[in-house]
Amino acid sequence: MKVEKRSSVRKSYDGSCAIKSAGTNYMLGKLVNISSGGLMIVGDKSLAINHLYQCQLEFDDKLLTVGLDCLWCESVSPLNVVYSGFKIIDIADDDLGYIEGLLH
Repeated sequence: MKVEKRSSVRKSYDGSCAIKSAGTNYMLGKLVNISSGGLMIVGDKSLAINHLYQCQLEFDDKLLTVGLDCLWCESVSPLNVVYSGFKIIDIADDDLGYIEGLLH
């Protein structure tokens, strides 16, 4: 049985939100779900676990810049997609407020 380790509520995101590397504009994936402490994305390439990423979250109405720590990465073979989970380690107060608004 898998033990749930999240300390905050997460919410699926049905809109369009691209996750890109802030320095290179490299597309890491699309947002699947988000909480005030982390997020999950789906993409087409594996990402380095325990690697820090400076990313831009491109919502329709807002661009957020966040520091992320990749905690896990899992490939789903039949679909040729990769899910990755991140902890948010650096975020501006206004951007955190935006995420909290998405959760309510």
